Amino acid sequence: MTFSLGKVQVHAIFVNHPGVCAGYRLFTSAGSIAFLPDHEPYEFFLHSARGNKMGPEQAKKTAADGHEALVQFLHGSDILILDAQYTDEEYQRHIGWGHASVSSAVALALDAEVHRLLLFHHDPGHDDQMVDKILESARALVAKSGQSMEVEAAQEGAEILLEAKIAVA
Repeated sequence: MTFSLGKVQVHAIFVNHPGVCAGYRLFTSAGSIAFLPDHEPYEFFLHSARGNKMGPEQAKKTAADGHEALVQFLHGSDILILDAQYTDEEYQRHIGWGHASVSSAVALALDAEVHRLLLFHHDPGHDDQMVDKILESARALVAKSGQSMEVEAAQEGAEILLEAKIAVA
């Protein structure tokens, strides 16, 4: 779905979350910003093939197709604000809840060649020290990948500005 709000083009996509949830990407003259408030990696379908009444091959195809569609939707975003509620260990206890681990969030952002990732939807049980630790692990994953991407932890009340790109002659 695509629509306009003044000079801003808005694209929407359904994401993987129980019930209905959409992600958005806003295109402005200064760049694009994407927001996926609640999203579990499509690999969830591999864990839940029986519950979704899918065979293993159909679950693999569903996961791959969903992931690829999301990568294309997000590709080259200047900023991505993405659900990264759990550590990898915590995620194993919350499969099917509709939220992501930090490593899956980083992997999606890297696959989509996002420029700046803001980890969002912090678990209510995590204090600031834990969020800092998760942020460090996310940055380490980016460094290990050999790719370049800024990673930050989203903060309540923070304002994010896209700065106009200036062409250098």
